[in-house]
Amino acid sequence: MKQIILGGLACLAVSACVPQSQYHWGDYSRSLYNYYGDSTKAKEYREALVAVIVEAEPQGRVPPGIYAELGYMELQAGNSAEAKQYFEKEKARWPESAAFMDRMIAAIDKPPEATPPASGSNAGQPGPDTKKAGS
Repeated sequence: MKQIILGGLACLAVSACVPQSQYHWGDYSRSLYNYYGDSTKAKEYREALVAVIVEAEPQGRVPPGIYAELGYMELQAGNSAEAKQYFEKEKARWPESAAFMDRMIAAIDKPPEATPPASGSNAGQPGPDTKKAGS
């Protein structure tokens, strides 16, 4: 009987030593898998990223890349200001990402380039509604 109790206590002690993850990943893996399988699930994926951040920020356990990932999702949705904020957060939390985040932020800050006129076989030719000289 004493051996059973000691064996049970040993198992309990060993199971209590299982290390916790340094980061809180929440439902990230499943939502990423679902999003890659069906890109129409972008909203659900974004919500999962927000949930990871909300749950992990108070303990300082936001995984590397999560802010950047959410920033990229915001950028794709046309929310440049929010994207820039998340890129700044990624850069502050993970200084090794600074070079990449600086490029992403610079791309947001850069004004869009004007589209050059189309060059083709009809370039410089009068259009159908223009009159030719002498007509």
